[in-house]
Amino acid sequence: MTGDTTVQPEMQLYPHILIATDFSATAELALAHGVALAQRFHSKVTLVHAFSIPLVSPAAGAVVPNEDVVVALSDAASKNLDAVVARVKAKGLDVEGMLRVGFPDDEVLGAADARSTSLIVLGTHGRRGFRRLLLGSVAESILRRSTVPVLVVRDPVDD
Repeated sequence: MTGDTTVQPEMQLYPHILIATDFSATAELALAHGVALAQRFHSKVTLVHAFSIPLVSPAAGAVVPNEDVVVALSDAASKNLDAVVARVKAKGLDVEGMLRVGFPDDEVLGAADARSTSLIVLGTHGRRGFRRLLLGSVAESILRRSTVPVLVVRDPVDD
């Protein structure tokens, strides 16, 4: 048929993909996978960077950084996110960026709900054993708690 512009059911599989990034090399691999899927399925893309404000924990207790530190962290994250959004836009995709402050797993899941995404794509550093116990696993938490499919990309050379 010529002139048929109907979208095939397969093309509607992932109408909105959320790609989480922490700007690491592993996140770049996840971005590549997410962008390839978005191109294949003609998906809208939301790029999310979520970070928590670091607490300094001297012997007396936790100390919250001053406002200048928080603003500097936020500005740097925003600048990095804008650069990634521009790269994805240059590939012809409909993309928006979201910067969120809080626990990264909660914020990524909150962003996915807020944007009604149909797929979450993120990288994992693949930590195991004691390091994972100390650091936790954002990817694992998202994978366990997500109500939509999650694609977890692991860097094969990452520890």
